[in-house]
Amino acid sequence: MRALALLLLASCVTIPPQPVACVSRCGMTLFTPRTTPTPNCLSFQDVEDRSISAFSSLAVVEADPRFSLACQRLRHWSVEIGDSVQFHPQTGERTAGFTLCDYRRVIIGHRDDLARSALAHELGHAIQGCTPVPPFGADHQHSNWGAIDAALRDMGFP
Repeated sequence: MRALALLLLASCVTIPPQPVACVSRCGMTLFTPRTTPTPNCLSFQDVEDRSISAFSSLAVVEADPRFSLACQRLRHWSVEIGDSVQFHPQTGERTAGFTLCDYRRVIIGHRDDLARSALAHELGHAIQGCTPVPPFGADHQHSNWGAIDAALRDMGFP
């Protein structure tokens, strides 16, 4: 009887959520695994600020008008830091990060410097709702990303 009671109690135990490290000005929440040192919240905010600045450039907004509302489109998104190498859940490919628009989640591989991570790039996918604008090329998820990539490089992102 005691074993049954313990089994029932154990089945009700839930895993606590990852600790919140930072909430950005645009309303994104950064979560870090318990095994990873908490990243610098100023670094997280700096990546957001520079990304928003890059995405606000005329060339990017002309390529995709959704970028004119970049900060608003990132509200209520979560950013999670995982292992340094991630595997995309749909393709199984190795990647530095990926965006799950249905869940409003960005997952990036752990890097000591968030500015050197895939975060800025993945924020672009989040702003687009994982739906790029035509014309679609061989790499559908990055179609028509010339202006976006150039703006991110101009802000010093990889």
